[in-house]
Parts: sequence; structure tokens; C-alpha cells
Amino acid sequence: MFIRFSPLFCIATAAVRSYPAADASLFNFYGRYMRTTTGGVAFDLEGTALVFAVSNASFIGLTINSNVDGGARLGVYFDSESDPLHDPNPSMGAIPPTARVATLVTSRLQTLYTLGAGSQIRGLGPRGLLKVRVELLTEWSHLKDGVGSLFEIAAVLTDGVVASAPAPPNRRLLVLGDSLSSGPGAGFTVPSNGAPCGDGVLLNDWAYTWNALLCKNFSAACEVIAGSGQTITGKSYNIPMSLPFALGAMGEPSWPAASRVTWTATVDAAFVELGENDCHAFNCTGAPGRAELAGAYVALAHTLAATQPAGIGLPIFFTLSNHEAGQSAAMGDAVAALRAAGFSKVSLLNGTAPNADPATGANIANGCAGHPSAAQNVLAFDRMQPVVAAALNWR
Repeated sequence: MFIRFSPLFCIATAAVRSYPAADASLFNFYGRYMRTTTGGVAFDLEGTALVFAVSNASFIGLTINSNVDGGARLGVYFDSESDPLHDPNPSMGAIPPTARVATLVTSRLQTLYTLGAGSQIRGLGPRGLLKVRVELLTEWSHLKDGVGSLFEIAAVLTDGVVASAPAPPNRRLLVLGDSLSSGPGAGFTVPSNGAPCGDGVLLNDWAYTWNALLCKNFSAACEVIAGSGQTITGKSYNIPMSLPFALGAMGEPSWPAASRVTWTATVDAAFVELGENDCHAFNCTGAPGRAELAGAYVALAHTLAATQPAGIGLPIFFTLSNHEAGQSAAMGDAVAALRAAGFSKVSLLNGTAPNADPATGANIANGCAGHPSAAQNVLAFDRMQPVVAAALNWR
């Protein structure tokens, strides 16, 4: 269910105050973002989230500045870690509860959005303190609208009391990937897996990807740098071999001047789900192509290690899900070379999911354009979670 709230929806009669989103004492942003000179916060990557807490409120809203024609999908969560509520998409079937209470689809014609009002929020949360998370679910490539594109949360509006910013998660994960990580078709099933992905805002829902499920399972803040067509060898859109990434480095929207760019500089582990698009661009199973792709994986691992306190001890998972195009052989070569070079925590992570439901035999391969569906992402998560938990000693 999509909800596009009216600017006139149910505004409380008590005084509503506007709080600039850039106020770090009240609001935390997880992921990559930047504080703009006008007091807002701009961001572009899926999984980037605004988190805050408010008490005694009968209205909570956002002002969003966006000139992107297609808009963006945002998930709204209340007390997501301690008080799960209903999932707004019951047609998804056996999807783990996400505590999502609303899905916003933004418009360039609208600036005010209601997150909750009246009895929907009154009394929720421990001791009357309601924790709110607003999360970007649309991949960055769908936020592009030419030079000067903008997607910015300008302010939080409420008649309640905004508490000090909640403490950020202690765990942090980095995901580098292509469309298999960003979730086209993961949010809503389509008639067949050959159907086109169409408007990414309508079919792209990061919350149902394997990496989003891992992040929530481990209560980790995640930086997800993933987009359709992404490569690692430079054959099309390429993951830059330098960190931290500058906003715009992968062809994302050109953001306005900012006072600061924030990147999750220290992570507990990295996931690399790249290579399928490279294998479509050249023969990655023949000796020259396989060596080229393996070399790119090795180079990226060294780049990651150079940015992290753990160095070559950083856990790096070269990840496979559906859409094997030959990249697994090059990944195996890279893992062997890296281990020989002292990377003790580099490994292959296989999350390939079947096309049929293991319990019922029903077809679940109905993500758009052959991409993994929501159900397949859940099965991928089921395979990955125990492996990652054991590797990181996380429970």
C-alpha cells in the first residue's frame, strides 16, 4: 500500500514547531548524507535513515525539498527495535515483520508529509517516548533528474517534545553492489520474472533485500552503495576505487553545496555483490576476463582495507545471490589470492535462492526482469544470516 499524505492531513491544533533536520543534538542520520547550508540534510543512498524520538505528540511530520520528478519511496517505522507493528504490505506473504507503519511516495509538488497523527501515535513507545525512523527505499539512480537534482529532509514538525538524539547503533556494515543488492522487484511481486522493472520508485523497495534484512537482524547501521548496472571493472557505471566516496562519484544526483559530507568510515564488515554486469559486458569465464575480474576484486579489497582500522583483518564477504553469470569463479580466485596475502577474514557468501518455495513448490521467482523477488531475498537472508553471525560472532 502506498500512502501519499496530503499537506492538510490532520494537523494538530496545538502549536506545531519546526526543528531543522541538521540539528545533530536531536536527529541522527545513518548512512551517507550531508548537512546543507540551509539547515536540511540531503542524502541519496538506500537504507539511509533519519532517527529521532518524540514524546507527548499528536502530530509528527516532515518537510521535504525535492525536485526529482519520479519522487522517492520512504519507509516510516515506529519503535522498530522494541515494539513491532503491522506490515503495510500484507500481500507480501511470509515476510518478517518490519514494523513499517507507512510508505511515503514523495512528489516535487509537495513539501509537507504526515508521519503520524492522533490516536495512531498517542501513547506509543516506552513511557510515552516514540522512536521514529524514516528510511530511503529507492535506489539512487531513480533519484536522478539531471544536474541540480535534490532530495533533502528540511525539518521535522511536531507538537510534541523532541528528545535528545537516540544513540547510534554500535554495529556498522557496508554493502557494495548492483541491482541484486538494491532490490528492483523486491518490494512487490509482478506477474512473471520477465516483466520489466518499470518505474523504480514503484517497484524498488530496499527494505525487502537480503542486506536490509541482515542490517535489521543485527541492529546495524548500514551504508548501501548499490545501483542498477553497477560494475567493478569500469565497463559501465563503476564503483570508484577510492573511499570515502564523494557524493556524485557514481553518477548520482549533483547535490547542493554542503557544510559536511558524512560517510560511515569505520565498519565491522563489508559485502561485495558485484560482477554480474561485468560478465555481461565481457567473457569473464575465459582466462583473460576471469583474471581481470579477479584482479578488480583484489584491488577493491585492498582499497577497503586501507580505509579501515582492521586493515587486512576486515571481514569481506564476496556475495552471490541469484543471477550467477560466471562471477563466482573470479570471486573464488580473488579469495584465494587475498588469503595468501594475509586477508584472514575474506570469504565467499552464497545466498542463492531457489525459484520455487521449498515448502509449497509454488513459483517465487517473480521479481521484475528476473531479479530476486521478496520471497527469494528472504531465503537468501536465511542462508546468509548464520554464516555472517558466526563470522562476526554476532547474535
